[in-house]
Amino acid sequence: MNQKPEDPAAAYDLVRRTLVRFDPHLLGRADLGCGRAYIGKVCGFSATQTMRLIRRHAETGAVSWRGACAHGVRMPTMRKVLVADDDAHIRDVLAFALRRGGFQPVEAADGGGALDAFHAEGPELVLLDVLMPELDGIEVCRAIRRESNVPILFLSSKGEEADLIEGLEAGADDYISKPFSPRELVARVRAAFRRVDARLEGDHIRIGALDIDAAARRATVHGCAVALTRTEFGLLTTLARHVGQVIPRSALMRHAYDGRRIVSDRTIDSHIRRLREKLKAGGADPIRTVHGVGYRLAFD
Repeated sequence: MNQKPEDPAAAYDLVRRTLVRFDPHLLGRADLGCGRAYIGKVCGFSATQTMRLIRRHAETGAVSWRGACAHGVRMPTMRKVLVADDDAHIRDVLAFALRRGGFQPVEAADGGGALDAFHAEGPELVLLDVLMPELDGIEVCRAIRRESNVPILFLSSKGEEADLIEGLEAGADDYISKPFSPRELVARVRAAFRRVDARLEGDHIRIGALDIDAAARRATVHGCAVALTRTEFGLLTTLARHVGQVIPRSALMRHAYDGRRIVSDRTIDSHIRRLREKLKAGGADPIRTVHGVGYRLAFD
């Protein structure tokens, strides 16, 4: 076989299996150059394409960064992620998954240690357990929010719904329910970083098929205008400015109503229902319900 496979999925799988075969971290092989040459010959990829594929597999965790670097790929600057949990086993699992995903974990066993590590290490994202000794995750979240807008994700257990809502209202961006897989954790972390890196330009917000001009108070879906009330537009804009984040009903109330009046959760739900209907009529359904908490905007 000396031609590139016609099926892209088959070619991708062949590259993955080849990289694992020649990954020194897994098998201790010394003939590293053979891996790149084999991929280029069998799949018909150029040297640049091969290097990109190796990097892609390292970023997704299919092969180790050590193996990728041995093939000549430069490891990117690793983004620091603070992991705060009083369970040493959970910290070990999270730290391992983050390292394999290309991140640099910084560990803390309690709330006080989390704040010390945050000030000493300057992480770009924080993973917080809700219940920790000394200071709980909610107190740590509030303290961090007083000085930084870094993404904060809570690690929640079943039965902690009330604490979780309080944490989101304290400034957390999202949560991950235990038990969770290491792959899900890394995917959530990457998604949070993508949201940070996606800079919204002024009052013009583009997300998927949705286009919002906040200054003109105009929203379009697939290029077609959507007629929204003032409240509906406020809700949509609030969700769009925090795309992917879970927004509690209380926060939607504060932002969408501009502090004009207090409304019930049921009223918020009614406005969201009508907003959804109008967006669906235009061919989009991006609003997700997080039961017992609030809503988030996501174009899956």
